[in-house]
Amino acid sequence: DQSRTPASHLSCTLHAGGSLVTERQSPGSDWSGRFRLSALVSLSRQINERLSFLAVPAFSSNTNFWNPSSEGTFSLGLGGRILVHDDISLVGEWVPVLAGYKNVVDGW
Repeated sequence: DQSRTPASHLSCTLHAGGSLVTERQSPGSDWSGRFRLSALVSLSRQINERLSFLAVPAFSSNTNFWNPSSEGTFSLGLGGRILVHDDISLVGEWVPVLAGYKNVVDGW
């Protein structure tokens, strides 16, 4: 809890993961094109008791499953939280893709 420890101005967490797509791309496709790896860093800052911000730079490999030569994708998630009442918060996030595979719109 950043509000109780004034020396902690920023929280940082590293996330890493992997997945395997089980749907076949085409007959004879190898397993190497089905693996996806991802890594991201969550950076959060609690401004006061009611307001916090979050930035999440992320990288994912093989993000376009239908294209075997798909490169990795970099994104930067941005979010915030406002505590409205003791147990009620408004949370919002936006995840623009900076480089790599892009869908029609960014994630909200």
